Amino acid sequence: MSGKNYRLYVSSTGLAGGTMTEVEYQGDATINTGRTNEVSSFKVGTLTAQGNEGWSASLQMSPVEPLAAGQQLLWTQFINGGSTYIEFKSTTTGSIKHAGAVLVAITEISHPKSGRTMWTVQFNENGVVAMTAV
Repeated sequence: MSGKNYRLYVSSTGLAGGTMTEVEYQGDATINTGRTNEVSSFKVGTLTAQGNEGWSASLQMSPVEPLAAGQQLLWTQFINGGSTYIEFKSTTTGSIKHAGAVLVAITEISHPKSGRTMWTVQFNENGVVAMTAV
């Protein structure tokens, strides 16, 4: 799998079923599935369990002026409480798609003296983010 094929799409309505718009000028994403393996050792053996701390993701992006359509959707949903519906999916058939309700936060905005303005964007599960093969 190539990371460059994974793209972030955001719902125009903030809900599943809205028109999905690709977020322009996005950087590499880091996705945390929230799943952990927990091992408990006892005198007579061990037990394992899978924990779920909740799905999350982050990425950096470079906004343009005026904001492009996908960037405007993210900004508006962030300002209005952060609740939205997103999909991280690959342009390659047979890959994994992450889709669901999240809270979005633009956690950092950097305006360097030279170079591009950058946003750091954080997504946290707000319900269930499904991870499916597509």
